Amino acid sequence: MLMKSPRCITPEMFEAILLEITAGESVKATLRAHDINPRVFWGHVGSRPEAANRYACAKRAGVDRIAEEILEIADDESITPESRRVRIDPRKWLLAKLAPKKYGDLLHLEHSGSIDFAGELEAARKRKAAA
Repeated sequence: MLMKSPRCITPEMFEAILLEITAGESVKATLRAHDINPRVFWGHVGSRPEAANRYACAKRAGVDRIAEEILEIADDESITPESRRVRIDPRKWLLAKLAPKKYGDLLHLEHSGSIDFAGELEAARKRKAAA
C-alpha cells in the first residue's frame, strides 16, 4: 500500500530531515526517503524564519560533513588511488559550489601596470571621428 505524502511537516519530521541533512545527505534523497513532497518541505522552510535558520545551519554542517568524508576517503588505504580520486573529485567540486568562500579555490589576482584612461578615451574619440 502506498503512503500518501503528508501535507504538513511535523516538528518530529523536520528534526529527522535536519539530522540527515546534517549528516551530509542531499535534501532530495532525504525527502524521498521520508516520502515528503518537496513543495511541502520548502513551503515549511520558507514560511518559518526559525525553520529556515535551522535548515541553513544543518546544510552548513552537512557540507562540513562532506569535507570530513573526503579526508576519510583519502586516508582509506583499502581502495586504490584511482578509486579514491574518482570518489573525492566530485565531492571537492560540490564543496566548492556549495561553500565557495570556505572550500572554493582561492584566486589571488594582482594587477601590474597602469592604464591612461584619459589617453585611451582620447584615442577612442579619434577612432570614432575617423570612422
